[in-house]
Amino acid sequence: MRKIHEDLAYYADDRFAAYLENEALGEVLQASMNQQAQTLLNKRIVPKDSILGARLSTFEWANQNASTAISDPNPGSNKIAVFLDTTATIAVEVFQADAPANVLSTIRFSLSEIRIPIAYQNNKILLSQPEYSIKVDEFKRANPGNNDIELARMEGVIGYSVVPKAIANILSQPVAYDLSILFPSIHFGSNAKLFAVNKGKAVGIVTEFRMNEGHLPCLCDGPDIGLKPPPVFQDDSQGKGEGDTIGAGGLSTPIPERKDPHKDFGLRPNGSGVAGLYISRKTASAITRIDRAAKDINLSVSDNGFIGFTADATVSFGEASLSFDTAGGGIFVDQDIAVTVKVAVTQDLCFARIPIGGGLAFCSPLHPNPNVRLGFYPAVDQQGTVKLRGTLVSIDDLNLTLVAGTIYDLMDFGIGFLAEFIGKNVLNNILADKLGSAIRNKLKEQISSSQWDLVDGVPVVVRNDVRRIFSAPYDVGPNSLLISFDYRNADR
Repeated sequence: MRKIHEDLAYYADDRFAAYLENEALGEVLQASMNQQAQTLLNKRIVPKDSILGARLSTFEWANQNASTAISDPNPGSNKIAVFLDTTATIAVEVFQADAPANVLSTIRFSLSEIRIPIAYQNNKILLSQPEYSIKVDEFKRANPGNNDIELARMEGVIGYSVVPKAIANILSQPVAYDLSILFPSIHFGSNAKLFAVNKGKAVGIVTEFRMNEGHLPCLCDGPDIGLKPPPVFQDDSQGKGEGDTIGAGGLSTPIPERKDPHKDFGLRPNGSGVAGLYISRKTASAITRIDRAAKDINLSVSDNGFIGFTADATVSFGEASLSFDTAGGGIFVDQDIAVTVKVAVTQDLCFARIPIGGGLAFCSPLHPNPNVRLGFYPAVDQQGTVKLRGTLVSIDDLNLTLVAGTIYDLMDFGIGFLAEFIGKNVLNNILADKLGSAIRNKLKEQISSSQWDLVDGVPVVVRNDVRRIFSAPYDVGPNSLLISFDYRNADR
């Protein structure tokens, strides 16, 4: 069902948005009203010096799960109200004060056309100031021939004064839907706007927002990424002069997880659920936050053997570019990687180390901009929390070109020795795994810092049925992603 996605895209554009379907709002509203009614149910009320008493004996809904969010009918108004498309049956019994079991009369009411305006305030949706219709359906006496004046007076007071006032009190109790509980990682700010979406079946919340740093993801919760062995160094120094390319090799690179978005992240049907988030490019960038996580990796290693070296390596990540995985229903984050290695080779001579050469290694001209792609997909856990799970989708091989910078001692060592020493001893033997592991750890950090808990399913799962199957529906297009929460009960 694309309607919610399309409506939110229309109202939100590149801003952040969320939605609550009628089911979520209606259940909370009905549950609140039921709770208020239960405090009065079967509670005896006997006026002073009266021979009669009254009690609320019934408060039942014809349909526990029928509601819709609709636009306020006032011309020109952009207010939103929850309309409960169901009827409550209410019964009040009049009994003999000294014999409560002796029911003399039953008054039945119907409560319908309940419309409660909703508003946004301080990260909450507030429901208040109800409009409704209540009418007396029946006065039924246990003894139809009973013409007692006191009983008639009591029936009139109950039917046209006491019960309407009690219902007004029940409905006027403020209900606050705390969005920080439903969407734990996001604060909606102070300027949220409410809209009816999906033909009034849901309420959309459109706002500027900020990430709730109190729910910062755990950096230890990253995927277990392995490393590929580095390519074997190839000596190409024969016939080359100083400053030319003298060899080629590479680094160990992380192994992509190759996760299938449709199989490895739990139940993820296409569509929408009872609550969800509309994520535009701007929002996706704020959630993934790769631009803040990606800093240069600097590594320095040395060896003081007879022929020794000092190597300084830098791995730089480019600016993150974002796109949506329209096939898998997720977010792609791509970054270029640049690698530079400077090596100075030294020799131990008469208790002093003298430079005998050096080299510079960098990414091969054939692969000038190796790319790493991370993927982030909605996934649901056993408790119904929708998380944004990260994975390493792909990474290009980090092929290096080695250039001889300087050769100081050509009598003992030639360019072939220098190429072999730097390529095999430094690049393949030491830096390959060290830099590969550093890149792997950086990618795990980037993934972990973006795995937010987006939707907490608990606030919308209010039924008692324990046989639940949670899912994370999604709908995705070139410019935005809809991440939802849904559940399937035995009675649904």
